[in-house]
Amino acid sequence: MKKFTLAFLLISASVFGQTGGKTGLSFLELGFGARNMAMGDLGVITGTGASAQIYNPALLALNSNPQILFNHQTLLFDVSNQIIGANFSLGNIPVSAAVQTTSIDDIEVRLNPGDPIAKFNAHYFMANVSAGYELFANFSAGISIKYVYEELFTDNANGMGIDLGVLYKDLFKGFNVGASYRHIGSMNNLRYEATPLPENLRIGASYNFSLESIYSDIQLACGYLKYSAVNESHFQLGGELTIKNTLSLRAGYITGFDAKDITAGAGIKWGSFNFDYAFIPYKYDLGNSHTISVSYNF
Repeated sequence: MKKFTLAFLLISASVFGQTGGKTGLSFLELGFGARNMAMGDLGVITGTGASAQIYNPALLALNSNPQILFNHQTLLFDVSNQIIGANFSLGNIPVSAAVQTTSIDDIEVRLNPGDPIAKFNAHYFMANVSAGYELFANFSAGISIKYVYEELFTDNANGMGIDLGVLYKDLFKGFNVGASYRHIGSMNNLRYEATPLPENLRIGASYNFSLESIYSDIQLACGYLKYSAVNESHFQLGGELTIKNTLSLRAGYITGFDAKDITAGAGIKWGSFNFDYAFIPYKYDLGNSHTISVSYNF
């Protein structure tokens, strides 16, 4: 019964405390990269490497080294979410690509109390390509184009979406601002009607500085998130302390969601590899979310 309830929430209401669930296809809002998720999901300004494409494609213009990033997330009631992405240069243009799969297995169907009359699985898929480019000194813009697929019981639908992003780097030394408008598009009908994409606006700012006395770099970030289909706003805070370019400690806070607010995590850099972890506790005895990311920089 719990899995059936969760499937209903994922499709039509507020899965995992995400306002985006009220517009459907909330899996698109699960985040990419444990680093971003541990810092209040502020990837619109904190995103680096392959993770930038999901939040703000304009950030790709800052990425000089190719990277491949794998992200595994476990959520409530055995929901599993995976994303793999890579960024590289195509000529002089920084580009990236990613695929995402989310699944809920063995959802039980009941008409009355007792044994289920059937079980089914729900599957969601997204494929994304992005490009970012520095239009003039310190200012860049980017675009993402995505294909989205959903399958529920015997029904399925697909559609397309577009993300647009901008970034101004070093407005003053160490201070960056960015914004993106995401999930502009539509889906085909899922049986009788189409599921709307979780269209939203994200704005973020970050400040980076060093504390040489403790051999550390610090990034502080804040942001604003607004879903277009609902009259709700969310504010985000995040921070990261990196010691000797090796060990990172992270924390964040998000307002306005029913079931979550605090985020936390850590990361270790070992040569060309980065290993990152994010922890998000949920209220109302819903459990916790765990995310592990592994990236390799070429």
